[in-house]
Amino acid sequence: MEKIKELDGLRGLAVTAILFYHALRFSGESALAAWTNKILDSTWIGVDLFFVLSGFLITRILLQSRADSHRYKNFYIRRCLRIFPVYYLVVLTAWGITLCGFKLLAPVREIFPYHFTYTFNLWTAAHEMWPSASSFNHFWSLCIEEHFYLFWPFLVFSLPIGKLKQALFCFILLSLTLRFGCELLDFGWVTPYTFTLCRLDGLSIGGLLGIHYFQHGNLRILRLPKLRLIFFLAAICLVHLLLKDKQLQHEDTLSMVLLPTIVAIFTIPVFSVALEQDDNRWKKFLRNPALCRLGIYAYGIYIYHQLIHSVLHRMVGLPSPSPQIFVVLCITTLVVAALSYEFFEKPFLRLKDRFAPVSGKAEKETVTPSAKA
Repeated sequence: MEKIKELDGLRGLAVTAILFYHALRFSGESALAAWTNKILDSTWIGVDLFFVLSGFLITRILLQSRADSHRYKNFYIRRCLRIFPVYYLVVLTAWGITLCGFKLLAPVREIFPYHFTYTFNLWTAAHEMWPSASSFNHFWSLCIEEHFYLFWPFLVFSLPIGKLKQALFCFILLSLTLRFGCELLDFGWVTPYTFTLCRLDGLSIGGLLGIHYFQHGNLRILRLPKLRLIFFLAAICLVHLLLKDKQLQHEDTLSMVLLPTIVAIFTIPVFSVALEQDDNRWKKFLRNPALCRLGIYAYGIYIYHQLIHSVLHRMVGLPSPSPQIFVVLCITTLVVAALSYEFFEKPFLRLKDRFAPVSGKAEKETVTPSAKA
């Protein structure tokens, strides 16, 4: 499968937004600081970009491998070789450290079984809360993507394209309905935010984009005036909801129910321009080598950054969130993620073609970490 460099750039932007959200705020009472912090409070939308990326890439991979005789085996082996090694390296190492009495991770000792089984998001949804230690709280989104990987291949390999589109529209409606139901039943915001069935809309919109790209080789879907009007209205709603008070984003019914879907819809023009066959300034920006390198390391950056963040804040004493910790966190995390990718992850990636060869050109790096929380 041909590698799309622009998608590496999108990954780089998304993971940068996540670092902004977790580690950067400005002190002071000036209007500039207040508005800057309000914008930074909204950079959690990087996770929704990752969800759309995952839906797009995985759907594209599955559609192009439907004729392969070992399509199920190849897909799951290749996913496991990309995702599991670094994930379980961190989880097992952290679990071993807690057994030695390391206080920083002690509050999450009871949660590790859920990390081992990719069910941490179900724990947070059921308890309507986060563990007090935040080092692994962002793993909730990885759980959702793993759940998606469990059932989506079976649908793609067994249903015609038309039925797949219908299924994806049903998933979007299901997520909207369940989030609205959670609001009616007075669940805390963590439940509709992290429960798998409440967050299928971004993945589904990405899946619809993947189907369209598979069929037409582009995403030229903004030519119709009606669609342009829809995206314009979605942009207005998005800006309004994101710039509201941060607390209201989590407590206001309209925000909690609609915002994830609106954010995912708003990524469609971004993908459409990035995947145009004709070159443009946006595509050139996304192909920037530094941004693409961030995208290649994005999974490791996502996995490591909150643990490094906790160490810098609690053990080194850097104030968080702040410009100081943001700069140190970015440098440290990038170095760790680069070393991890080059010396730990790559040997597993080279096993893909040995244990799960695919017809045509081998699949390239497609994992898209999602994080926010």
